[in-house]
Amino acid sequence: MQKRGIFIVIDGVDGSGKQTQKDLLIERFKKEGLPLETVSFPRYGNPAASSVEKYLQGKYPGKLLPEQASLFFAADRLDWSLTIGEPTIASGTNIVADRYVLSNMGHQGGKINNFELRRLFFGWENELEFGALQLVRPDLNIILHIPATMSEALVTSRGAAKDIHEADPEHLRRAEETYLELAQIMPKTKLIECAPEGTMLSREAVHELVWTEVRQQLER
Repeated sequence: MQKRGIFIVIDGVDGSGKQTQKDLLIERFKKEGLPLETVSFPRYGNPAASSVEKYLQGKYPGKLLPEQASLFFAADRLDWSLTIGEPTIASGTNIVADRYVLSNMGHQGGKINNFELRRLFFGWENELEFGALQLVRPDLNIILHIPATMSEALVTSRGAAKDIHEADPEHLRRAEETYLELAQIMPKTKLIECAPEGTMLSREAVHELVWTEVRQQLER
């Protein structure tokens, strides 16, 4: 019987180093001789992500409900899960993703101030994507944590155009708080402090922390 690959998600607020850590994992998997495919969500340019792009560019009138915005992102992940994700993992190839379902919970959940309503949203989101849509489930979610103030500075330093999330400091702050909450309650989720005491660790140091968690999954 073919052994399934593992599915690892790198998540966290904007500017936390998700792409960098994904790239370092690509190098590490190659060094270890392990099969790997990668994906970044949202999949900009893919038809399934067209509504996500429209949303992030602020082209929908008014302020969307968290559930409404979440559906755009979920549609992109559903298309990927059915056509690429599940078949790839079933074939024995590992996958590392930059963002996944926790991104909806972190960014959209951060819009909900009431604790109980936010927890209800988490449950709704979980049932939507893993229940109703049957998306492939991660074996491990890694949340890279940096303070929101650092996130804002790093996003600005890129010099690129900001989406509606990146351009809103209050959104970044709320997303940071919500990710910390998710790290405490979501199964198969590990928080990695990238800037303990306000000082950013080197990309290599963060990678070693990430690899320690990934290696445990590979050895199971």
